[in-house]
Amino acid sequence: MKSAKQKKNKRLSKKILIAAIIIVLAILTLGVYSFALHQNVIPNTQITDEQKAADAIKNNSVNSPSDQKTSSSSDQPPAPTPQNGGKSVVDVSKTNPIDGSHFSKSTDDSITFHYSISTSVSTGTCTLTLTKSGSDAVVRTAQVFASGPTTSTCQSLAIPLTELASGTWTTDLVFENDTLTGHASGSIVVE
Repeated sequence: MKSAKQKKNKRLSKKILIAAIIIVLAILTLGVYSFALHQNVIPNTQITDEQKAADAIKNNSVNSPSDQKTSSSSDQPPAPTPQNGGKSVVDVSKTNPIDGSHFSKSTDDSITFHYSISTSVSTGTCTLTLTKSGSDAVVRTAQVFASGPTTSTCQSLAIPLTELASGTWTTDLVFENDTLTGHASGSIVVE
């Protein structure tokens, strides 16, 4: 027969074993939670001041009287506002050559212009016009193509230097399609 002391030791051993298992499980749970939080599996519940301000602006605009219009698709962003002849204006930028670039007729055969459009479109026309006081304007036209998920590019526009007199030329590019328009200007120097 077991003595009372042995029974007490056995119960104490079971209690220590159960406590150890609970502590190990708590540590594992905390570790898994920390890992998940670090991996953004569980969203961080801390709200920054910027988030609070953005939420306040959003809530104020949602509750404003002007937003109480009935709409079948309230999640849709508003249509772009026409700004130029009924067309929405997009940004167009010259990516090559850099404004003010110098080109020499003795070393360069032609100048190739590249323009980027701030939206992805697959239709449209890019018209490049070079002007210089006392010279005839030089005009080239190219099609546009989508070059990325948010940008488009005008096909290369090459101008032989034999068509350009020496001096500073103003470059103007106009992009247009049925719904969009954009403009970029700059200058180059021919020597």
